[in-house]
Amino acid sequence: MQSFREYADYILSHANHNVTNKRKQVHIIVDYPLLEWSDFKKYLMTLTWMTGIGWSRGSIPDHNVIFADNLDDGCNQADDYDYALVSYVGTVYRFPASSTEKSIYHYFDKWIESEESPCKGHILWHPNKQYGRLHLQSMFLDLKHWRSINRPTFGKWSGEVMLPERSESNIHDDYTPLWLKPSDKFSNVDNAEMADYISAVLKDNKQITNFSIKERNSKYFTYPQREELSAPLKVDQERTTNILYRRNTSSLSTLDNLKLERKYDVIYAPAAGSVAEYLYDKFGHDKTKLVILDNHGPSIKWKQSLYGEYSEPVKSIDRLNRITQMCASLYQSRIDDASYKPEGFNEKNDALFSEERWIEIINKVSNTEIKLFDFIQDQLDVDPTLNNLVYLTNIFSYVFVYHKYSLEQLNDKFNQLLNLPNTTIIGQNPFRLNILHENHSS
Repeated sequence: MQSFREYADYILSHANHNVTNKRKQVHIIVDYPLLEWSDFKKYLMTLTWMTGIGWSRGSIPDHNVIFADNLDDGCNQADDYDYALVSYVGTVYRFPASSTEKSIYHYFDKWIESEESPCKGHILWHPNKQYGRLHLQSMFLDLKHWRSINRPTFGKWSGEVMLPERSESNIHDDYTPLWLKPSDKFSNVDNAEMADYISAVLKDNKQITNFSIKERNSKYFTYPQREELSAPLKVDQERTTNILYRRNTSSLSTLDNLKLERKYDVIYAPAAGSVAEYLYDKFGHDKTKLVILDNHGPSIKWKQSLYGEYSEPVKSIDRLNRITQMCASLYQSRIDDASYKPEGFNEKNDALFSEERWIEIINKVSNTEIKLFDFIQDQLDVDPTLNNLVYLTNIFSYVFVYHKYSLEQLNDKFNQLLNLPNTTIIGQNPFRLNILHENHSS
C-alpha cells in the first residue's frame, strides 16, 4: 500500500461496510496532512478505523465508513447520512473495560438525542489567532444541519465572519472554551481554517460545544508528526492481558444457529469459558479428540486442572470455582465472569449449555490435548484424513493484536487457515467479519 487512498480501498474491499444504513450515521476518517505516508501512518490508520467500529452497534454491515482526504470531501460523500463521527488518522477510541465506562458511541448517541448543537468537538480559540477552529481528532457533526446552511467549507476561507461569544471557562489552558454562542460582532479573516463553517453555524443562531472530560477520556490522539508517541499509545503497545475467562464472553447462540451437518473427529478451540466443551457436545462424537489451544499460560493451566491433570477431573461447580480462584491467585490473573454483559446474557448462554452440562462433558471427553499455542505465530497442522473443526473466536480481531501485526499480516495468516484440508473454520477475521468456511472434499 503506497498511499492513504490505496489502504482505504484495501480496508473497504475486505470489511463489508456500508451495506445497511438504519441509523443514518457514518464514521468519516480524514487523512492527517502533517504526516507523509509510511508504515507508521498505516498503523495509526488501522487503529482509527478498527477502534472506531462500535462493538455494541450490530454486525459489520451495519457500520458505515468513509475515508476522505479532507472533511469537505468526506461530507460531500455523505449525502445518505444524517450524522457523522469525524476522526483524524491517529485517533484511538477506547473500549470500555467495565460497565461504568462508556464508548464514544454512547456520547455520540446522547449528543444526537440532546440536539444541543450541530457539532461538538475540540474547540480551539487561541487569543493571538484571527479565528478559531475545531481539531478533527474527533468531532460529532450534524450533516443535515451542514447541508441546510449551504455546505460551508471546513477548509481555509476568507471573508466576513461572526465573532462568537465564548465561555469564560476553558477545558484546559486559556484557548479551549466550553462553548461558542452567536453574538452581534463581526470581523474579516484571511485563509482561516474552518471559519466559514463556524461562522455559518453561529449566523444560524446555533451554538458549538466542546467535548466534556468524560468524552475526551473515551479516546486519545497521537500527533503523528511529533517525535515521541503519545503516552496512551505506548501503554497500549506494551499491554499484555492476564485474564482467566471463567464464563463465555460471546453468545453461544451464534454457534448454536450454525447449519453444520457433519460431526467432527478433531475439534480445536480456545481455553476460554466452556466453549470448547460446548463445541464437543454439539459437533463431536464419542471418539472426537478435543484440542484446547491458547496463548495464555494461566488459562492452559486452568483447563488442565479442570481435566484432572493434577488431581482428578472437576466434579462440581463449587470445585470448578475453587480451581478458578486458585489459578487466578497463583498467576495473579483477573477473572472475567462476564458480569458486565447486558442483563440476560449469561442466562441465555446457560440455557444453551448449563454449567452442570459443562462438567459432564469435561468428564465425558476421553481424548484431549491442552497446550500453549499462538494461532498468529504458530503453524497449525491438521490430519487431512479426519474431519476437523477450528474455532478461532476473535483471536484475529482482538484489539491489541493490531499493535503487534499489520492488517495484511493478520489477513495472510487467517487465509492460510482457510486453506487447511478437510477443515471447517469458525471465527472473526481481521476485518471483524464472522466467518464460517468449510473446506471439505465431501
